[in-house]
Amino acid sequence: MTFFFRTAAALALAAAGAAAVPAIAQSGDGQDRRVVVENRTGQTIAYLRGSPTSDSEFGPDRIPNQVLGNGHNVIVTFDDGSRHCMYDLRATLANGQHIDRMNVNVCQISRWTIGRNQNSVR
Repeated sequence: MTFFFRTAAALALAAAGAAAVPAIAQSGDGQDRRVVVENRTGQTIAYLRGSPTSDSEFGPDRIPNQVLGNGHNVIVTFDDGSRHCMYDLRATLANGQHIDRMNVNVCQISRWTIGRNQNSVR
């Protein structure tokens, strides 16, 4: 049921033109830890997680009140106050499949494109 409401909310936002990506800002230490995540999977991304590589789990959902539809993007903030730059990232698709990207320097990249044949950062 929660997935249904998250999907409905995401579709409503997309219909309202919320797909525009706002300017990316920097954190208090001057490092930019915001990453535009692009969904090119052909499915909805239900959860996006990421945590410092030193953590044993992927951490909380970074888009807790929405889902990310195919063809859409969202800015995800990895600035948790720890001043870490190296993160392990996980996208969970609506079908339960996980797409992971390990050892990503979120202070140096600005985009993570997740696709059927692509899992790239730049």
